[in-house]
Amino acid sequence: MRDVPSSLLRSRFTIARCTVMVALAVTVTACSDPTSAPQSSSATDPLVSAAVSHPNGNVGGQLPLNGSPWGVDVSISGVVYVTQLFTNQVAVSSIRAQTISAEIGVGSIPTAVAFAPDGRTAYVTNQLDGALGVINVATRTQTATIPLPNGADPFAVVASPDGKQIFISSNQTSVYVADAHMLAIVDAIPVGDAPNAFALSPNGKHFFVSSFVGGTVTEFAIASHAVVRTYVTGGTPQGLTTNKKGTELYVVNENGYVSLFSVSTGATLATLPLTAGGFGAAVTPDDNHLYLTEPSAGVVQIVNLQNRKMKGSISVGGQPRRIAFSSTGKVAVVANQDGYITFIK
Repeated sequence: MRDVPSSLLRSRFTIARCTVMVALAVTVTACSDPTSAPQSSSATDPLVSAAVSHPNGNVGGQLPLNGSPWGVDVSISGVVYVTQLFTNQVAVSSIRAQTISAEIGVGSIPTAVAFAPDGRTAYVTNQLDGALGVINVATRTQTATIPLPNGADPFAVVASPDGKQIFISSNQTSVYVADAHMLAIVDAIPVGDAPNAFALSPNGKHFFVSSFVGGTVTEFAIASHAVVRTYVTGGTPQGLTTNKKGTELYVVNENGYVSLFSVSTGATLATLPLTAGGFGAAVTPDDNHLYLTEPSAGVVQIVNLQNRKMKGSISVGGQPRRIAFSSTGKVAVVANQDGYITFIK
């Protein structure tokens, strides 16, 4: 498995090794929730039309959740999905309610989750099933699976901005591309060893993938799947993201630093030390701050992107993993593998 700390790495990426690593690292009934069903983005939707901002940096609440929460995503309408590694479920919450309204049964070791752009579908990497799960957000059910070829196990997932393609990283040296209509693998893109996280360019033309073993990030064209550029980060690159302008790329490193790159030139803009090894990453929609999770320190660190300096940190305890923002940026949601979700306001 490679959505885990590098200290738990074994000699090769096999299903048996994944089981060991997860073990080391790593029923609520549905109720009425106004944002649990998909909603279209419109000028009348306050979650979409409100001016983008960023949290004040305060812990707004911690919601208990079993099963070792790991991956998280927030839809355009404020639905929150969190993967639960050991219960084979995806928990459903919302930015408004901040309660668990359902738990969706999926496959074995669900690791990453991502919504389609319209928020009506979500995709979950069922790692030990070797398949991607497809979730109908309205019915809260996994309705289909997309098996990966060559015995690959899925790690990370992201949908293209137009919703037509799904990119799936694996425990091998490929990113698989699925057709969102046919629900079938249509291409395999060679990358560095163990690709583990994705980022999309805001213009919808490129995507970035980190390879934690190779110490690189590769940029690809979404349309052609051709390589555009390779960024050398060294260390163990994990979560990554761009700013909303699409001019900068940020790569969090498990070796204790974050690298800031120029997207136009590939040049390193800055390298900032972290308190501990970094893992998850997300940029506030107003482009002011980069939030980074550091599992071994139990903190979320904040980078001021205006001056490229560390702004401070938020103590969340436990082992924070993936992080995601609401569409307006006023709330951040952090999945914590020690058994809870943190809402930062």
